[in-house]
Amino acid sequence: MEFVPIVVMLALVKKIVDTAKYATARDWNGVITQLVVWVGGFVVVAAFAASDWAGLVAFGDINLAQMNLWSQILAGTAVGSAAALAKDTLKAVDNSQSERTPPLLPSQTVVTPPDAQV
Repeated sequence: MEFVPIVVMLALVKKIVDTAKYATARDWNGVITQLVVWVGGFVVVAAFAASDWAGLVAFGDINLAQMNLWSQILAGTAVGSAAALAKDTLKAVDNSQSERTPPLLPSQTVVTPPDAQV
């Protein structure tokens, strides 16, 4: 097995574990963000598989034109996980916060009504 597929599988496992940690901590922004990344990865892979470029893009020795739906789902989630891991790495080494992006979901702030007793 080539080195790149192993790295991509490791990225997928890491992001699955991260998503489970987000869910356990009830960090719904983290969970939803990762789900959007995986769906986005699949949509991009499926779009390329339906395009004229499908024969030019390959995962291992199988090009997109030959992939079945499950292979496209796996490739899409792996692509999304690799992209998320790359983003995490950039954020980890960024001292200037230039990689900072707003959360996907609005922050949950507790608003106390004016007539409520504290």
